[in-house]
Amino acid sequence: MRRIIASLILMLLLSGCAVAEPAGTEQNNPDLPFKERQFVYENGITINTVEEGSYDSETGSRYYFSISGMKDKEIENKINEEIKQNMELYINEVSNDLIERLEKKNEVFRHNSMSSNVSVNYNCNNVLFVSYFAYASCLDENGYYMDESNGYWYSGYDLNTGKKLELKDLFRNGVDYKKIINEYVSMYIIKNNMDDPNSHYLSRPFQGIRDGQTFYFDTSGIYIMMDEKNDEFIYFGYPTFIYIPIREIEGELAVFDRFYDENINIFENTGVKKHLPNRIAYVRDNFLDEYNDNSYIMISEGKFTNIGNGEIERKLNEMCRSTLDVDGFRERAKAFSVEHPGTYYGELHHDVHIFMNAGGYLSGRVYENSVENGETNENIRNFNYDLNKNMKLKLEDLFVEGFDYKEAMRDIIRRDYMYTGAADTYEPDQERFYFYEDFIETYYAYNGEPYHFIFTYKDLGYENLTIYN
Repeated sequence: MRRIIASLILMLLLSGCAVAEPAGTEQNNPDLPFKERQFVYENGITINTVEEGSYDSETGSRYYFSISGMKDKEIENKINEEIKQNMELYINEVSNDLIERLEKKNEVFRHNSMSSNVSVNYNCNNVLFVSYFAYASCLDENGYYMDESNGYWYSGYDLNTGKKLELKDLFRNGVDYKKIINEYVSMYIIKNNMDDPNSHYLSRPFQGIRDGQTFYFDTSGIYIMMDEKNDEFIYFGYPTFIYIPIREIEGELAVFDRFYDENINIFENTGVKKHLPNRIAYVRDNFLDEYNDNSYIMISEGKFTNIGNGEIERKLNEMCRSTLDVDGFRERAKAFSVEHPGTYYGELHHDVHIFMNAGGYLSGRVYENSVENGETNENIRNFNYDLNKNMKLKLEDLFVEGFDYKEAMRDIIRRDYMYTGAADTYEPDQERFYFYEDFIETYYAYNGEPYHFIFTYKDLGYENLTIYN
């Protein structure tokens, strides 16, 4: 109880004492609450991957990227040079850290390997977030592993100017972002028992985020990295990340509009839409994972919340419940084991897979499978909805009027699949399909056998898809 009270007092102190930051960069457009926004635009740049060296060479391997396609080549070159310089800085930092630690212990070692990786976290609405990871390890003189060092770093850029972004730049002007984040982190600590003296996560109470706090951003939310600046968090060889979902701060963000003007394209090409996460959640409320001598049962059930349409939510939740006869299966498996001891009887499986839950669209399937005494029965129930219009989708609804999507799919099958004969008769099931952020998966029975075909939006043409127009 003392621990909880102390944590609550800490949270109140943080929320009461946080100081509002001065206004950040002025927005090109007025602030729009996140709840009114369902998509952003990917930047019209090309990410060019570069790989240099090898993992076990003296200088190590480097895997990074450069960008191209910006109209302002000075900004483009500045960012590319900074990415490469940062990569070198960080790989040298972990290598020197490792060597310094071993030299302090007077241990004899030989250098083994170094590597670094640079990747993109977010690339939309004239903002770019980049993550760096560097790793070094070494062996002793006999070739046995001794120690290692690694590190994570993050940078965000305003592509209009090439300037680096601070945490405050993600929020609307005048928002006390430190208070918001400190309160969330404090509650996260309490919820996950990180303030328990026996948990060894904290050496003392959380002191609040620091100036220059390390973070990164993507379409799902903000990730706060507790590094050496946050020395109250005990280091276990890797940093502690605290994730703040967008839905928790949706009304306070300005990052989607602050650096973006729809009337000005700073790139040579036009980017495509990137759907933002729905505030719909699928919450698991029943889980059974049961192993027996001759059988296995795995049932994962849940329900959707916050869909916004009561009738659709009710239908989906009814569809997602298991129809499998679990009690009967147990009895039959038990009886089978008496007659056939040591012989496997079968298994039951029920789960819900969600493939698209963004931009007002929802696509997924309920998968049920039973195997009993060698007989398999599979039951797949698909759901595809446009929640902007509160309508169930057929495959044809994903395409703009006048586009011959079937013929386009046949051409792709002829080009990419060995089942070229299927292309001539291909007639996709209008109900049995799934769609993702980047592709569609369809079902087709060819010569009595089920086939699944994947069609990327790039191949089909974004201009031909209703979800991108």
